[in-house]
Amino acid sequence: MRHHLTHRMRTRYLSLLLLLCVCLTTVAGVGDSSVWAAEGASSVQLSTAVSGSGTVEGESAFGPLKAVGDSSAQGAEAATEQQRNVVVILTGGLRWDQLDGDLTPELSSYAASGIMSNLVPLATRGAACPVDSWLAMSAGRQISQRPLATRATCPRPTVFRGFPIQSWGAYEDALAATSSEGSLGTFGAILAEEGVSTQPIGTGAAFVLANPDGTAPSNYQVAPTSNSELAALVSSSASQYDLTIVDADAESYASDDERQAARIADFLEMEQRRAAGQDPDATEGGSE
Repeated sequence: MRHHLTHRMRTRYLSLLLLLCVCLTTVAGVGDSSVWAAEGASSVQLSTAVSGSGTVEGESAFGPLKAVGDSSAQGAEAATEQQRNVVVILTGGLRWDQLDGDLTPELSSYAASGIMSNLVPLATRGAACPVDSWLAMSAGRQISQRPLATRATCPRPTVFRGFPIQSWGAYEDALAATSSEGSLGTFGAILAEEGVSTQPIGTGAAFVLANPDGTAPSNYQVAPTSNSELAALVSSSASQYDLTIVDADAESYASDDERQAARIADFLEMEQRRAAGQDPDATEGGSE
């Protein structure tokens, strides 16, 4: 069965959970609401396990931060028992070279005091959309060789708590065509099996923590547009749940001019291929 959770897969996801305290994914749009969300959760202490050995300590915006290195699953479980509350913040439109202490001192301060990760959903053609990153986290692997957006620009999906996520079946078909090993909803299923309490805040978080059948978690919360309200909601969630995932992308997904231009160009190229009777998904070097 595709939803069978092997020990290897479970260990990989537990390691991912412990590694990601603050996760920056390369989704479209720029929003600095993640800074306020982190500040609102300042009473939460975070701990993370990293591969290898050694200890990293520092003062975090979330409180004292101590990362204990241990490559074994036993060490990861011990770190989980020691410190359970984790907040993962998803945002986008940021590059590593923008974390400059002189140009963006506040953002750089948060970056230096937390754990940051960059997730790039690989695609053989076209520009990726936020949903590609969310689904990659849900399944723990690349979903498709091409972006899954249905339009040239990246529309924000609509999510309702306790209801199936729109187009989930199409996403499953795309994954099945890419690999027979992965399964959407694996991340959420493993967390539930391990007894890790979670809450998603914002659209992307609902995708990441969705059930294998594509149902959004019943405690899903829409991310407030107000930074102060978002901070309060994150702080409250972090005090109640082991893991809070926040989609802090407050801008329009089509606001990145370069990505929007790339998507439109790709869309027009596909339409030209269709008009010429060619495979719209074929690359210049042949099929994908």
